Amino acid sequence: MPVLNNRCAVARNSGGGIFTYRVGATTDREHSIYGTFAEALAAAQVARPSTILIDSLNGPGEVLAGAWDVDNIHLFGGDGYSGTLLIQDGATLTGNGLYVENVVLNQMGSAPFISLGGTSEKFLTLTVGSSIVCDAVPAIEVLDSASLLMVMRYFSYIYSSSGPVINTMEFAQTFIFTDIAVAIYPYTLDGTGTYLIDDLTGIAVDNQNQGLSHSHNATNITYAYG
Repeated sequence: MPVLNNRCAVARNSGGGIFTYRVGATTDREHSIYGTFAEALAAAQVARPSTILIDSLNGPGEVLAGAWDVDNIHLFGGDGYSGTLLIQDGATLTGNGLYVENVVLNQMGSAPFISLGGTSEKFLTLTVGSSIVCDAVPAIEVLDSASLLMVMRYFSYIYSSSGPVINTMEFAQTFIFTDIAVAIYPYTLDGTGTYLIDDLTGIAVDNQNQGLSHSHNATNITYAYG
């Protein structure tokens, strides 16, 4: 089955193990298959750095209300498939580092699902078609003197239909490092904090990569190329 092939593929690059969140499945711990995100994450936390395979062939997965520690967790949608996680109201993804590969994180709640404050730092990687999608409420807020370091690679993107994806407030910082074929859609960045968007591909035309919009409500953005 395709999912088994996916699990074998990810096993070559995983740390402590691979744990499958299969929507609608009956939990089978012997084979590391879990019917809820909470169960899969609890198993992955014990073995981290580890991987959660988001199997959305039966429908999107859900992250329900609660603070979920995803530090050193690899969310993987599979080879040739795309996983989807609906981040529901009251759910937050905590921890210092998160690697997202071929997974759509869809903001469904009324508050950001990643919130940084104080002097904290978070490392977030979106790669191979991963995305953060939201509506009127930002998915990420960076407050106080916190810093978000975000890497976007290989067809990843951030998009919102009617509001920002990232809100960086005064004294906070967001650094976004972009690789080939990524997109930061218009008006997805907001706030009075500092943004640095660095296009590492060196292929920008007229000093502007067309995939990286310059139309945002954020007031302090610097673009670098190459």
